[in-house]
Amino acid sequence: MGLGPSIKMTTLHHFRCPATCTLLEDEDIEFTGILVDGVSERYEDKIYTAKRTADIAKALGADGALVVIDGWGNHHVDFVNVIEELGKRGIPSVGLSYIGQQGRLVCDSPYVDQIIDFNKCSSGYESCVVGQNNLTKLDTYKALALLKSKLRKQGVLFEEKGTGGEKILGQLLRKYMHVRQVKEGTFDCLEQDILTINTNISSYVAQEERIQEASLHVI
Repeated sequence: MGLGPSIKMTTLHHFRCPATCTLLEDEDIEFTGILVDGVSERYEDKIYTAKRTADIAKALGADGALVVIDGWGNHHVDFVNVIEELGKRGIPSVGLSYIGQQGRLVCDSPYVDQIIDFNKCSSGYESCVVGQNNLTKLDTYKALALLKSKLRKQGVLFEEKGTGGEKILGQLLRKYMHVRQVKEGTFDCLEQDILTINTNISSYVAQEERIQEASLHVI
């Protein structure tokens, strides 16, 4: 139950995963990574897996997530649980799944508020044609646009600030500094366009017995 040749992820699909490619190419987000889950048979295992997945996403500092699944029925229990556990940890998500008429959700959660249905058949049923109802880039473009909207409402999607080239993503600040002069000193400091570097690294060597010798050269 829950699988068919029209939604099976072929080898070519995995090599050219639309979700991965879309996230890598988008300049508005910082692509943290991919978490791969299997589908558990026992309900207790489904809950455990969903919680651990959400814990890992939280530990990685993810602001949002796309949750993709290639089945329905029993598979949707795992799908819904992952979205719910992410939501409980303050991580908004958008789901992507084959649904149509045949793959309607067998369970629900208030955290499941946006799903992209990648059914491509007008009948809404599994067509038995390999790859006909696969996830496509257009599906992931839609999902990412919805996720960005959620992140903007939460104020975590970065925006360009001024002309200095700085970008803000949540609490992450990236800014380019122009340095005219570098000099040695007893502490690290950047004042105006003068960078002072602490060249006294002997204390670090003394603190770590695995380091036998270290040297620093300012070029």
